[in-house]
Amino acid sequence: TFDAEAAAKVRHFETYNRTAASQHVADIVAALRAAPSAVLVAGGDAGLPALLATAITPVRAAVVNVAGFDNSRDDQFVERLYVPGLRRAGDFQTAAAMVRGKVVVHDARDRFRVAGLQVERDALTAKQIVALVSK
Repeated sequence: TFDAEAAAKVRHFETYNRTAASQHVADIVAALRAAPSAVLVAGGDAGLPALLATAITPVRAAVVNVAGFDNSRDDQFVERLYVPGLRRAGDFQTAAAMVRGKVVVHDARDRFRVAGLQVERDALTAKQIVALVSK
């Protein structure tokens, strides 16, 4: 479990330790590995880490709400997905190239752009999500 209070007391904590966002990715990867036939549906604080997790471990299907995340802006990464070095490694474009399974990104609005994934501009309803993962 990530202890934000303890991390805040350590200068340059993220130099040798996982940030809250990278720990969230690791937690989702562990859950996917424990249930390899599961369908991943994620949003809120779990949406962006879930999308990165799909690059690390195979997923049968994933539907991820990115809530209008603008992946062209550094400040968005700092505020919503702080993982040092992620942008230099190619961020979501590299992750998309590594995905093994069906991944649908929704609520992208006009901001989230990644080649190689199914990206939906609008937020999907629960009914639409069920229909996508039932195919």
